[in-house]
Amino acid sequence: MKRLITLLLLIGITGCGSDVDKKTIDTSTALTGSDKKIADTQTARTEAEKAMTEFDKGVECADREDWAAAIACYDKTINSNPRHAEAYYHRGRAYAKQGNWEKAILDANEAIRHDPALADAHNLLGVCYQGYNDLDRALAAYTKAIELQPDHAFAVENRGAIYLEKGDCEEALADLNESIRINPTKVMLYDLRAMAYYLLGENEKALADLTKAIDLDPTGAEHYVVRGEVHKKMNMTAESEADLAKAKELNAAVAGVLEANTHFDRGRNYNNAGRFDAALVELDKAIQLDATVPGAYLERGFAHQNIGEVNKAISDFSMAIQINPKYVDGYNNRGIVYRRKGELDKAIADFTTALRISPGYVKAYNNRAVAFSKNRQFDKAIADCSTAIELKPDFAGAFSNRAQAYANTQEFDKAIADANEAIRISPDHPDYYNTRGIVLGGKREYDKAIGDFTVAIELAPLNPKWYANRGITYRRKGDKVAAEADFAKVKELGFEPEQ
Repeated sequence: MKRLITLLLLIGITGCGSDVDKKTIDTSTALTGSDKKIADTQTARTEAEKAMTEFDKGVECADREDWAAAIACYDKTINSNPRHAEAYYHRGRAYAKQGNWEKAILDANEAIRHDPALADAHNLLGVCYQGYNDLDRALAAYTKAIELQPDHAFAVENRGAIYLEKGDCEEALADLNESIRINPTKVMLYDLRAMAYYLLGENEKALADLTKAIDLDPTGAEHYVVRGEVHKKMNMTAESEADLAKAKELNAAVAGVLEANTHFDRGRNYNNAGRFDAALVELDKAIQLDATVPGAYLERGFAHQNIGEVNKAISDFSMAIQINPKYVDGYNNRGIVYRRKGELDKAIADFTTALRISPGYVKAYNNRAVAFSKNRQFDKAIADCSTAIELKPDFAGAFSNRAQAYANTQEFDKAIADANEAIRISPDHPDYYNTRGIVLGGKREYDKAIGDFTVAIELAPLNPKWYANRGITYRRKGDKVAAEADFAKVKELGFEPEQ
């Protein structure tokens, strides 16, 4: 079901604000003073008129979806008036239509620099970040657009769609309800709201919205496919089969893609439940039906990775990247596998590529920091963790990883402070107690370290790493009996203790 959300999320591009407020430029400057001032005023008036003429031409080209011609016109506008915020915004919108997110972001930011209250430019930023799959930054941009213009229809629906994609259904409903209030005849809004209801288990409301979508757009195959899924969930087999048959009658290609979506969602759900073999079966079917979706390869790669088939995982992540060379999740996940294989240079290269594409991709900073630490480049690890924390101040994992890097540079007080912060943010996460235990052991505060390893064991009693670390600490303390007991537990769990 969630992949259908993605199929419908192109609202952002078509909704970057195509209605242009063709502002009249005041050219009525008084002709007082010297002849030179009069000439300067006339020149300025001429340049302003040229800028407006080219701007209007750009809008006409955009209306015809001739994006290259529109960009050329906006270039001339900006050359004549480098402070023309609307021209930067509209050129950015044209770049976004071409899929050139990088240039679109530059123009959106330039528009905001000249006019910080331009809600359309903030919405465009959100669309671009969404294009990079940087959903957190997209949400922030849409929220800013809504703060500036509460009835900004595109920003409200785009934010609602992202909440839905993230699984925040209550927040999605609030935005989608407002979007439908603003634009009650926009069909896709009913599809999206139906999905929110579906994910919340409110199937009757989902059916009502999908029936409304069909009333508004009787030839839309996607409405029937989604309604068929809801009917299926409600054990209404005949109705489900009738809806799917209607979808295939209307558009066999769309129906096939959406059938692939069903297998994709099942595969992702199996992955989330740790049932990786079952996930592979569903994801194989999804890819057989539609081999063009990078997310399907990403999920299948994740399943391969978790059953130890690392080369197959790398192959799938590479295929996801081949389909979409700017797919940051593909680079990030492939980097993780390379790192676990010990191919640290390849891992660092992948994380770096992800960050070049999306400089705010916080997970890649944290993952690259781990690779730097494994490569004994602790200063670089500390710098990456610090950037991750700056971008996401409640990122407990980054605090924990920075603590370990500080410990390796013998900066134990900083390490303890970071480990404490990780535990404060996420007090039920055993890894962070393990981190603090390692740091305390490095300071030879063995009793405190043993206490932290014991908490980690209480939180996750089947992880051999905690027993091994506690055993090592007992041995360093001189308690051989306790150490041997922990090492025996490691063996009982099927691992050889590293002593």
